[in-house]
Amino acid sequence: MKHLLTTVIVFCAVSAIATQAVAVPMSQPSDTPHAVTGRECVLWPGTWKFIGSDTLTGAEVTGFVDREWTAVTVPHTWNSWTQLQTYASAWYRSRFTVARGLGDRRTYIVFEGVTTIAEVFVNGQRVGGHRGAYTRFIVDATDALKPGPDNVLAVKVSNDRPSTADCLPSGRSSKSLFHFYGGIYRKVWLLTTNAVHIDPTESASSGVFVLPTKVGPDVAEFGVKTLIRNTSATPRTLTVKNRFLDAQNREVAVIEGNVTVVAQGRGAITLKGALAKPQLWGPGHPSLYRIRTELAEDGGVRDITEERTGFRSFTMDNGNFILNGARTQLRGVCKHQETEAHASAVTDQELIEDWDNLSDLGVNFARLAHYPHARLEYDQADERGILVWCENGHISATPVTENGKQLTREMVLQNFNHPSIALWSAGNEADNLKTVQTTDAYAAVIKAEDTSRPVTYADDGNLTVELAPHLDFVSKNTYPGWYSVGMGVAAIWTLNLPYISETGGGGVISTHTEHDRASHKVDRFEPIEYQQWIAEARLQATCHDQKDQVQMLAWWMFRDVGNLKYKGLNTKGLLTYAGFRKDTYYLFKAFLRPGTPLVHITSQTYFLRPETTTAIKVYANMPTLTLTLNGTRLATQNNGDYKQPNGPTVNNVFYWPVTLQPGKNTIVASDGNGHEDSCVITAPSSDQAAWVKNVQSSNPTNPAYFIDQAVQAEWPFYAEYDGTADNTFHTLPAAVEGACWIATKRLSKSGNETALSFTLSRPATVFVMFTDKGAVPPFPKDFTDTGIRTEWRDNNMNLVPCRLISKKVATGESVKLDAMLLDYVILVKLDPMKN
Repeated sequence: MKHLLTTVIVFCAVSAIATQAVAVPMSQPSDTPHAVTGRECVLWPGTWKFIGSDTLTGAEVTGFVDREWTAVTVPHTWNSWTQLQTYASAWYRSRFTVARGLGDRRTYIVFEGVTTIAEVFVNGQRVGGHRGAYTRFIVDATDALKPGPDNVLAVKVSNDRPSTADCLPSGRSSKSLFHFYGGIYRKVWLLTTNAVHIDPTESASSGVFVLPTKVGPDVAEFGVKTLIRNTSATPRTLTVKNRFLDAQNREVAVIEGNVTVVAQGRGAITLKGALAKPQLWGPGHPSLYRIRTELAEDGGVRDITEERTGFRSFTMDNGNFILNGARTQLRGVCKHQETEAHASAVTDQELIEDWDNLSDLGVNFARLAHYPHARLEYDQADERGILVWCENGHISATPVTENGKQLTREMVLQNFNHPSIALWSAGNEADNLKTVQTTDAYAAVIKAEDTSRPVTYADDGNLTVELAPHLDFVSKNTYPGWYSVGMGVAAIWTLNLPYISETGGGGVISTHTEHDRASHKVDRFEPIEYQQWIAEARLQATCHDQKDQVQMLAWWMFRDVGNLKYKGLNTKGLLTYAGFRKDTYYLFKAFLRPGTPLVHITSQTYFLRPETTTAIKVYANMPTLTLTLNGTRLATQNNGDYKQPNGPTVNNVFYWPVTLQPGKNTIVASDGNGHEDSCVITAPSSDQAAWVKNVQSSNPTNPAYFIDQAVQAEWPFYAEYDGTADNTFHTLPAAVEGACWIATKRLSKSGNETALSFTLSRPATVFVMFTDKGAVPPFPKDFTDTGIRTEWRDNNMNLVPCRLISKKVATGESVKLDAMLLDYVILVKLDPMKN
């Protein structure tokens, strides 16, 4: 860690508050009064104003008039996956109060992440900046402050791609692996300290680094390096004490020493210690310790910070990963930090929900691609016992830059104490062999700061450790059966590939084929059944047939993200962009959590089958499974009986060819011991339900069918599965919960226009949900506006406004809607039965 005195942390409670929904970014003890320590770290206390402009100047001036700007909350991004290039630059302004009588105290502003170039001004004075989107940075605002309420923070943010050539990622890349969403997209903190304090200015790190030297079940030997800043006018002799506290808040080790720091200078001290019989950290037992670092002078405490860490040994031996002395094969997913609702400006709740899903999935490993993620994500991994790959953002074949080195250094120093981080990565698919020295240079930066973890790189070419000697190993991104090589070869794809950093295939929940005829066209036709095939082959190979050869598998990816692929999304996720679990999620869980009973019927969103001859596929980790169709028990099958159409046997997959009855079919899959799943599938019928009769379409090429099951959030509602009707519900209003619907082809597609009619044999409320374009289409006059406004997705998978109209319909009454070129769906909800 030879560069530690030139790059340190930017936070005030970086590890100690990680169990809270709002994670404090700098080392601040949770149970020590600020009055004692002199340190206080709070979320930014002011409100924010925003304007996007590529030409505006002068907004840093205190008296600048911003009353017409938009009020926003931070985290904030001005982009979305469907709106990327509105402008490349913007300004944020916030007014805040500074307490009187601060004396020689220091005031810092901490930014967890700004995309991509930030200039920071306080009261018109430039106090700092940062070039790079995915690491945090700190500015010392002390000399620009004035007592009272009239302080102004102004931040100019640029996300102009050509201007970010020296950043990671580089804007010179023609390769777009993900979107760069402009803005102050992570939290901002206000940190105040005494004049003498644990230093938060070295690469925005915590200023405290736990350096294990020997870790085993009998003893953990370590050093603790503490960085100190003295902003006073005199030298200071200080006592540094590191206290180790276990999960029960018991003090289990104490080390201390003295250090003198020159006036207006910085110092460092490394103390050595040992802990007998440590509780080792790992999957299944994520034992964590708090390190409380006290800075004292003349018997008085000047500063206290807290970090969390865990003791564990992670090494490589003959190509194998060895965790705490035991061979550990890594099985998991790649993950971006992005959601449909907030793009990169994700909320803490969204991140915690992601990690709840990862825990439920049963992974022991997550590749957090392709850049350093928010502190909260690494904290979650620490707490849940999930090993992590941490990557620096190098994704383009560009020359090495000094700023790129600094951003790589920030990644290491800011995240140094997380026991979950097992691997550092120097990049992803960034180099051809002519520019391999860039990757090796970034790997060298990592090695200079941390020799305790292996360094890798995700390669899609021919990079080797001989060409980049600072790498410990090279991992491979490989997609047989998707971009190349048919499924006939895909089942044996893992031979001679011990480290798989990416693999997978797309899957759209509104696009379908029959199981035995699954096919695909990249970025054009990506049925969920084809993704099932690829996942089955990968998991069978890596968890069973070739598990000894494959040391690491990371499925691409955990959740769909915005990307210039299928209708603007990379659809290879186990979850949709909104977080809906695809069938492949359940297959992963069946393989990774064999002791947790699971039964899941696949392709349930293929709700209307065009033919009565079809098949039912079920994912389950039971020894046997029985299928019941409309009350009739079909054959019981054994786990391991299933073979894919191209030959290989796959565990945890059960498959029944079936013949459906016209109309509603109820399907139940059960192991006979209380573990089961059920669904409804409709087959074409002219008389689909006892209470909805005579469903008619005036268009012979667009028949209409009543679907006698309740609508579900995030599900498709059109019965056209070729990629031309990817419309889906989003969240459903309470008014339509439990309603059934009438399915057609997409009604906004030319040629599909049709008049629809039906008759009810029971009283019900009929709703029409339709895309809101401002004017109400010519629906029947007896429908009334419910006042309900919500969103759903159009064929391009964009969230668009929609609204509801309704009418009460009596027994025997008919309903008719004229043909319209508009996205709409008819929902029918039975009235409650009267006693």
